[in-house]
This record gives sequence, C-alpha cells and structure tokens, in this order.
Amino acid sequence: MYTIGFDFNDSLIQLGKLGFSIRLFTERNVYAPDPEKIHIEVDENRTRLLATGLSWAGNQQTAEGDLKLTVERKLDGRFL
Repeated sequence: MYTIGFDFNDSLIQLGKLGFSIRLFTERNVYAPDPEKIHIEVDENRTRLLATGLSWAGNQQTAEGDLKLTVERKLDGRFL
C-alpha cells in the first residue's frame, strides 16, 4: 500500500518562544486553515487564529469550515 503525503505549508503562529500550528483530523481527511482565509491577532500575552475556510491535499483543495484558536500566556508562565 502506498501513502501519499502532502506538505501542508502550515501557518506557524508564535507566542513568545512557543510556535504552533493547527490541523483538523476527521475519519476521512486532514485539514489545515486555508492560508487565503486566515487572520492572526497577536499581542504580548495572547495569539488568536481565525480561519473562515479549510484546505487539504497540500492546499490543492479547499473545504467549508471554520477554525478558531486562542492561546494565552498567564502571569505564572503557563499557556492556556
């Protein structure tokens, strides 16, 4: 059996030294935020990603969907 792999070209988000991206896994596919429909808000202790579309197959295909992710750094240094 052959597996086809794609480079997702993930949008890397930074909050201090923490770097992360987001993917959505279903039973049939793996999706990433559509890079043409992404908005990132950054301030000193919070980063927020808002995507109004998804992509798959290395951004060759798009799909409907929304992703929202907020990461905050608390005063004690923990990330939530």
